[in-house]
Amino acid sequence: MKKFLENPKVQFLTKWFLLIALLLLAAVFAVVNPQFLHFTNLMDMLRTSSIFGLMGIGMTLALAIGEINFSMGNILSLTGGIVGALMMYMPDGFYPVAVLAAILVSLLIGVIISYFIVDLGVPSFICTLAMQSVINAGVRYVMHDSALYSPNWGPSFTFFGQTMLFGQIPLLVVIFAAFAVGIFILYHKTRTGRYIFAVGANPTACRQVGIHIRGIKYLALILSCGCAGLAGVLYTSLSNGCFITMGTELQTPATSIAILGATFLTPGKFNIPGALVATILIVFIQNGTVTAGGAYYIKDIMQGLILLFSVALIALIRKEGLPKVSFGM
Repeated sequence: MKKFLENPKVQFLTKWFLLIALLLLAAVFAVVNPQFLHFTNLMDMLRTSSIFGLMGIGMTLALAIGEINFSMGNILSLTGGIVGALMMYMPDGFYPVAVLAAILVSLLIGVIISYFIVDLGVPSFICTLAMQSVINAGVRYVMHDSALYSPNWGPSFTFFGQTMLFGQIPLLVVIFAAFAVGIFILYHKTRTGRYIFAVGANPTACRQVGIHIRGIKYLALILSCGCAGLAGVLYTSLSNGCFITMGTELQTPATSIAILGATFLTPGKFNIPGALVATILIVFIQNGTVTAGGAYYIKDIMQGLILLFSVALIALIRKEGLPKVSFGM
């Protein structure tokens, strides 16, 4: 078995399995439904991927430092609700201020979460679960315990989510691509990014060489919440409405994206390219099963099997497995 696992072909398969799975699934869905790879459907899937991708990147940053953020879905709902609620009573030109206010709220939540986790030593698993309830109460208050929609919302409200550049390319995809490139550069090309990964991989060694662990954890957790905040603003703009559960439905996919991403390119390490490929894979599965006329639950089976098989490959190939997340137990 050891020789088999050390075979270069097996190593190659492990490194690129996620992308291979994506291409194979795309081919299968295209055969079942020729409209699957139609340009319009591809743009729709990429637009959806932008929201999923922001959540997945946010979770990747949290997991990379050995923590986890179960409050991201609620933050998305809260920031979307804040923008919607403010714009019910404000003129259209106030929209940038509403967006800034919502994102600042998400960053403030990141600071609060970081304080409890980093300074007070509350396990991130417990802290973010508790924050779920607190933030959810805020969501219900902002949205008056129901969905929000207002005829007062002007063109600015849907500008980010529904604008098509040259009549074909969603502006939302361009915004996400620019954000993803920025995070990629920060995480993979700067000293700070290397510190983020190092803190999650071996905090003891980081402490010994003088890396400011507290600052790095604060940064990663605040960025994680900020990703959810931006996703909330864009999701609200895309759907032209706000509803209480719009973020909680994305919490599990965000976690799956981050873990699946750690099986790609650099197996066993949370990385941004892997998160992007995993995002597209999950959205392809969701769209493909629906457009092919399959039962809705089939997508959950497919996602689960791919996640299980990918992580199993890492467990076999890499003795260290995936980076550990502390649950305080």
